Amino acid sequence: MKNFVFLLVVVFFGSPLAKGLESGADQRLRTTFLQSAFQSGSMVVVVGDRGLVGVSRDFGTSFTASVALDDQLMLNSVQFIDENTGWAVGHGSSIVKTDDGGRTWKVQHQDLTQDRPLFGVYFLNSKIGVAVGLWSLILRTEDGGATWNSLSPVVFGGSEQFDLNIYAVFGDGKHIYAAGERGFVARSDDGGLTWEPMHVDYSGTFWTGGVNNNGDVFVAGLRGSAYVHSADHAEWVRLETQTKASITDVKFHNGDAFFSALDGVSLRIPSGGGAARSRRGLAACRSRVFLSGAMGSHCIFLRKVLFSRYDDTVASLCR
Repeated sequence: MKNFVFLLVVVFFGSPLAKGLESGADQRLRTTFLQSAFQSGSMVVVVGDRGLVGVSRDFGTSFTASVALDDQLMLNSVQFIDENTGWAVGHGSSIVKTDDGGRTWKVQHQDLTQDRPLFGVYFLNSKIGVAVGLWSLILRTEDGGATWNSLSPVVFGGSEQFDLNIYAVFGDGKHIYAAGERGFVARSDDGGLTWEPMHVDYSGTFWTGGVNNNGDVFVAGLRGSAYVHSADHAEWVRLETQTKASITDVKFHNGDAFFSALDGVSLRIPSGGGAARSRRGLAACRSRVFLSGAMGSHCIFLRKVLFSRYDDTVASLCR
């Protein structure tokens, strides 16, 4: 079994280390609640309230904003499979797609007859994708989103689920994982058609998850709860995060796992182990999403009205 330890970083947004939105960023990103982000290389895409999408090609130095939903519903999650093709999901069971790197978006699916938001989206490839949401909602496509089919009621391990909120969907290019309320985690080996539950000894809510390059599966959520299922261990192992801050996002860089929490707590779990240490700023920063390692030199925190880059002094803590 691998040894997992963490580095705790709490950064004050008002400190002189923080760099705010620069002159090239769209003003709308300063005043919009940003829910989620996707990063690949120097490209960063953020989505949030009022259907807003922000795209950066220079790792956050400047952004171009567009509105992906005419009715300005909130977008909750975004994923790109290459520099041009991506999907975002949100309220009203909305799914939008771009083929030009986020400049324009087309609505592929929407149901405004009931408030049943989608919270996560994941594509295995350009054709097969899954979106998850409220009340066990799972939508699946085999044609890049031209058509979406509902799997509700979802069958997990032989039993139907109607009232389970699913907050995260993620994968490793082969398997798809979903996580949500009541310690729920499930895996699909056939592109989201069927799902098998993965028992975790936890009854709270998972908000996020991810798979590193070693095949280790991480899930995390309320009150600092985080678990890992590694390739060399049959059971889920609870990570001692030593925080009660709810974890909202996980990213990976050079084998390390980085968690972001709502009150500004950041956790680093090195792949090779090592001594734990901690640093604290003067105040919490309410971070929502943590992106790490693009260009090999920066860490990014994302929150309401502010997208901040940090200089190499802070980045050195996150390597």
